[in-house]
Amino acid sequence: MYNKEKLGNVEYVTHMGSDLTVVNSARVSLNKKVDKIKYDDIKLINYLAKHGHWTPFSHCQVQFRLKMPIFVSRQWFKSSVGFCLSGDTFVHFLNNKKYKIRDLYNFWQNKVLNQKFKQTPVVCLMEYSKELRDGYIKNVFYSGKKQIYEIELENGNKIKTSRDHLFFTTNGWQTLHDAIDLYWDGTTLKHNFDICEFYTSDIEEEKIVFIDYSKGSDDNSTYHWIAKKSKHYKAIKVTPLEEEDVFDLEIDYIYPNFIANGFVVHNSRNEVSRRYVDDPPTFFHPDGWRERPTEGIKQGSRDSLVKDSESYKSKYKDLINHADWLYKEMINDGIAPEMARMCLPQSMHTEFIETGSLFAYARIFKLRQDSHAQREIQWFANEINTQMETLFPHSWNALRSYYK
Repeated sequence: MYNKEKLGNVEYVTHMGSDLTVVNSARVSLNKKVDKIKYDDIKLINYLAKHGHWTPFSHCQVQFRLKMPIFVSRQWFKSSVGFCLSGDTFVHFLNNKKYKIRDLYNFWQNKVLNQKFKQTPVVCLMEYSKELRDGYIKNVFYSGKKQIYEIELENGNKIKTSRDHLFFTTNGWQTLHDAIDLYWDGTTLKHNFDICEFYTSDIEEEKIVFIDYSKGSDDNSTYHWIAKKSKHYKAIKVTPLEEEDVFDLEIDYIYPNFIANGFVVHNSRNEVSRRYVDDPPTFFHPDGWRERPTEGIKQGSRDSLVKDSESYKSKYKDLINHADWLYKEMINDGIAPEMARMCLPQSMHTEFIETGSLFAYARIFKLRQDSHAQREIQWFANEINTQMETLFPHSWNALRSYYK
């Protein structure tokens, strides 16, 4: 067992829903509702999990704050935890260009294009002022296939999305399901377009903001930007569609959102950025160095340690200490944090908040607790398992037993 202070931490933040949510989401097709879990409801949950009916499990959402080494987080991030958009959704960039999220995913696999788009700002929303500003793409995820819905607004904006994707509305962040009270009554798709309005990239108010830095500074210039305030509209139409390939972005910005087809949408993860902070970093130190596998196996490791493990522990400690010293020296000498971070190793801890569905975390657990997964990431999967057993005991047991 790893010392959590050395490897990282999984902190529960909040959640929405319960086993009862799963049951009622399934029974609404027959226009039925229960107030207390009974034996037949547990049987229903098991049936849903066994036969791959995942949508009732997607109505339950959980948010965690995770701390883990970067080399673990990059593997963890390969699994999407929730919100998804269709591949033909356009992402808005600050240079007035738009790219389909499917194409961005393909660009992300190319090292040259990856770096280009990491440095090209996208349009984001400052949630407290409702002003449109700039952020940066940190990652692009492919999330498999999901059933999607097309939502249309008064201004003509349309987007195809899963029902659990978060939109910024006049009631704050809401899933499509909650924003328009989307549900089946057994024969018809029901909705209510009067609950809230959706924020968009349309401009309600535009003004130039000036900040005078001349007083008390050697810089006599005046900094300014154009403040563009977002406008919001009601939905006028929703259409259920077939399953499609779906994608999501991770944004490197204080507000985890971006503009897609003119809508303000959430990304599922938001990570501490060393472009903005220069707090002293912490690092993971393994208890020993495992041997690589034999017989041509390219991934994983053996249980046994290399014979010079203690020597490598000492050399590794020296390397980490030097990287830590160099980073702090650069910061103290006035080097920008976004450049000084280049000398920090993959074993440095990073922290991020992620929000995902019950079903998505079942998928991650199955992938990352597998005996072939890296030992370090198995620890985090098992921590998630412990939390979910408490939050959704019947649903989690069913998904853990039957999900393939």
